[in-house]
Amino acid sequence: MVGNYSENGIPLDVQWSDIDYLDTYRDFTYDKNRFADLPDFINSLHDNNMYWVPILDAGVAMRPWGDYDSYNTGNS
Repeated sequence: MVGNYSENGIPLDVQWSDIDYLDTYRDFTYDKNRFADLPDFINSLHDNNMYWVPILDAGVAMRPWGDYDSYNTGNS
């Protein structure tokens, strides 16, 4: 998407990501399989004076069976 904006001369300052980048919708994580290049992508945005805005769920997902630090910390 970012490349298409640039190719068509459309200004772009910010790229937003909806919650599909999250790892099973857990806040403060990202799916390292589907979005393996996310850190590099964000760095490339920053290198071009652009920003990345991640959408976070309003609530922390309940995952009592896994190692989800945000849930475990909030639940203790």
